[in-house]
Amino acid sequence: MVNDPFGLRRKLRHLSAIALTLVGALIISGCNRASTAVGSTATPTPTATFAPTLPPNSQVVYTLIPNSQASPTNPAFYLLNAYDGANGHLRFSHAVTGAIGNLVAMQHFLVIPALLASVDPKTKASGFFLLSYDASGNQVRQIPLGAFVPPQLLAANDTLYVASLSQGVDITAQFSAFDAATGARLWQKPIANATGLETFTIVGQELVGNVHTQTGSLLTAIDRASGAQIWQATTNSSDNTNVVAGGDVVYAVQYAPSSNPTQKVSHALVALAATTGTPRWSKLFTPGAAPGAATQVQIIAADQRAVYCEISSGTSGTNTTTMLTAFAASDGHQLWGVTETASLGISGNGLAAPVTQGTLYGTALGQAASSIGTTPLYVLLAVNVLTGATRWHTPLATAPTTPLIGAGTRLFVALAGPPSTSAASGQGNATIAAFDAATGSPLWQVPAPISSLNQLVTL
Repeated sequence: MVNDPFGLRRKLRHLSAIALTLVGALIISGCNRASTAVGSTATPTPTATFAPTLPPNSQVVYTLIPNSQASPTNPAFYLLNAYDGANGHLRFSHAVTGAIGNLVAMQHFLVIPALLASVDPKTKASGFFLLSYDASGNQVRQIPLGAFVPPQLLAANDTLYVASLSQGVDITAQFSAFDAATGARLWQKPIANATGLETFTIVGQELVGNVHTQTGSLLTAIDRASGAQIWQATTNSSDNTNVVAGGDVVYAVQYAPSSNPTQKVSHALVALAATTGTPRWSKLFTPGAAPGAATQVQIIAADQRAVYCEISSGTSGTNTTTMLTAFAASDGHQLWGVTETASLGISGNGLAAPVTQGTLYGTALGQAASSIGTTPLYVLLAVNVLTGATRWHTPLATAPTTPLIGAGTRLFVALAGPPSTSAASGQGNATIAAFDAATGSPLWQVPAPISSLNQLVTL
């Protein structure tokens, strides 16, 4: 694994795995797409009895936007912007000095990792910090991390869990817990022999994710109350970035390389007990015998009932079959499978899509672009996890660039700026868009002063 202490290479993949985030990338076969896209008028097909309310019932959407006024004398490289969830109106825009990571939403606070050159004019304190803000954008406090870079933050209520790495030739890894209200460190534990920490998620009273070592990855569980290591399991992968929890089960994709160089690498979907790490079941996916055959397994989501995966098999990108498939949490037997028209996984951000009220919301790439270069059609959709059927779908004019999030009765996502017709003028402005969760109908969209946004959160 390449050491990336500032977390820039994996910026999207180290977002907080909080239950507020609704994200996926699903391409469902048979989804009759409308002819118009967001930016004009979409005509999704609603389900009359489907009226979800998504937690939390927040009315404010927050994001970090690069500050065009930043300079060596004004090191506020980002602006913390807040938009009214009801209509998209800008509520405030505050400068943030030294921000290096993504915004994390907690129960009452927003937290941003930062690298500060000089915080206190008397002590000249510097290093990595966590900057916390209240819902109105007022900075509450600075939590010092010293020389430890925070590549991943997790939040539960107002407790913040920080996976961090030291700088220098000899890497030191640790996990810490902080009270966001007071800034007090609750505990701090070193992680032995670690060269990286990533894809951690909160599972009940544990933090479960990958600890990278010189010899591979270890799926590791850490007690949230004390920081003590509870169990470890080998994943047979040097960079396993797809760890998802559902109920009391942790799912991961395990790679099974063969000693025979002519035999294809197999993938296994493994289920482990969250409290002990004991294997519950596994399903092996072996490629066919055709030259170039390969099988890819990507976990999309999980809940108490099942784990939902995208399984692609074939010999090339144009000769690939992709299925969205549900496997029972109890024993791994297949519940249903739906053919997809393309393979996107989960948009490369390493986050799974929590299932809310029997529905999985996602953003997907529609029918592939034609040979003459037709712009691909992106789709926002809701999937019934009991059957795999699409509840509704809404076409999008441009690519989604953030995980989809839900709050109250609305869904929010950022869309990339449209490509320019002139090379000199560059890409257009990105937009933040809101949709009705019951029907997929567009509610509002507002431009952002940048071509692409990486993140949206709600408190």
